Amino acid sequence: AAARRLRVEQELRRAIGTADLCLHYQPIADPRSRIPFAFEALMRWHHPELGPISPAEFIPLAEENGSILDLGALAVAEAARQAAIWRDWIGDGRYLSVNVSARQLADMDVPALFAAALKQERLPPSALVCELTETVAADSHAGPLLHDLRAMGVRIALDDFGVGYSSLGMLRQLPVDLVKLDRSLVVEAAKDASGRQLLLGMAGVIGALGLKVIAEGVESEAQLAIAAEASCTGVQGYLIGAPMAAAAAAGMMAGAARQG
Repeated sequence: AAARRLRVEQELRRAIGTADLCLHYQPIADPRSRIPFAFEALMRWHHPELGPISPAEFIPLAEENGSILDLGALAVAEAARQAAIWRDWIGDGRYLSVNVSARQLADMDVPALFAAALKQERLPPSALVCELTETVAADSHAGPLLHDLRAMGVRIALDDFGVGYSSLGMLRQLPVDLVKLDRSLVVEAAKDASGRQLLLGMAGVIGALGLKVIAEGVESEAQLAIAAEASCTGVQGYLIGAPMAAAAAAGMMAGAARQG
């Protein structure tokens, strides 16, 4: 295990900036029409010898050794480039959501990073969403940076909401635009009445605050039905689509355009 960890850490530094590391895109769709209106950009690594390496393995290592800063910069720049390609092709308002980590917020100028990517690709700020977990958002470093991003017009998504340090009061204090309900809430909602009422209640309160609600981890028709009943703005999960390469995502959008 130690040898594997050391090799992955060494290979990760070499992989940054090569084709081995790339973004895949998971659709976020309307719960009723199932037409995607956004995608979440997710980093994927296919090592030529080790094969696919899970983000659950390499992202924590990147956080520890600081290479997450280079990975994060790569993700924002590539997401902006892809968003510009899709906008030129489709000409609509679909956006891309990019994850930001605690290490990035602490050690780099995240607003400047987004501003540079948007300027480079001549994109409106609404083309990108900065996504971070509720734990990261609760950190004292996050508030001012998130306000700076919001002042630029970049929207903020709070990921994995409903577990850990969840606080509805946080939604009033931070410049949040979208709240992504943790998949555990979606799973429990399809199991029993209490889980269903919890999801309906949380979605209702969040919606009443004027925020958009996205249900994560939707993998069954029953879960999709509950998300629609809760008036969720969007759903994300394997029922809608797994993370996919840019070409496959473009194909999905082309199909949606034909339906529309």
